[in-house]
Amino acid sequence: MFVIKQKLLFKVPQTLILCFIWMLVGCGIVLAQDQEKADLGEISLPNPSSVVSQYKYDPDSNRYIFSQEIGGYPISIPLVLTVQEYQA
Repeated sequence: MFVIKQKLLFKVPQTLILCFIWMLVGCGIVLAQDQEKADLGEISLPNPSSVVSQYKYDPDSNRYIFSQEIGGYPISIPLVLTVQEYQA
């Protein structure tokens, strides 16, 4: 019985140590990837001609709604602006 308990006691710290090492290595990889992205810069691609971006005025709410659609189907969450925000 003592041998079984001893093996079990050794497995718990080993598992915790392995989890801790895995977390450190995982964080290091994520931080390295973030650093590489910062060094490379950003790439912005223009929208294809099939994407229709437009502002619509809603007189009931006195707001402008910016939406992007492809073939009449929305592809993003609409952006709702007040008149002052739209004019700015």
